[in-house]
Amino acid sequence: MRSISVKSAEGFTLIEMVVVLAVLGLVGMVILSRGPMRSPTLELRVAAQGMAAGLRDGRMTAIVMAHPVIFTTNAAQGWYGMEGRPYHALPYGVMLADNVTLVFHPDGSVTGRTITLFRGRRRITLAANALTGSVTVRENVP
Repeated sequence: MRSISVKSAEGFTLIEMVVVLAVLGLVGMVILSRGPMRSPTLELRVAAQGMAAGLRDGRMTAIVMAHPVIFTTNAAQGWYGMEGRPYHALPYGVMLADNVTLVFHPDGSVTGRTITLFRGRRRITLAANALTGSVTVRENVP
């Protein structure tokens, strides 16, 4: 009579699976409890690029529509935009140095001054060229 050999079981036991799932659950809770990953510098840059796009849109609108376009910022309430259109809110923590009004004229020129955004010690300045209306973004590293 032949002896029946017992093969070693392959795979994982139920206990091993439960332990792995518990560890993954704990790691997931730790990651989620930290909240969304944010970069203050990145948020400031994104806000500045969004505002620069709004300024360029204001310039192009003034040229195409052949009438002045007013671009306004509100430091106290944290928004910016063109008059007659919905305003855009700045991301949390990004602030304006002061209230600024720029007027884009049909010939492409602009009346106004620079706009400064900041978050903590980091600053970004947006400047519109008075003659051409072109917008430049300059990061001021502390």
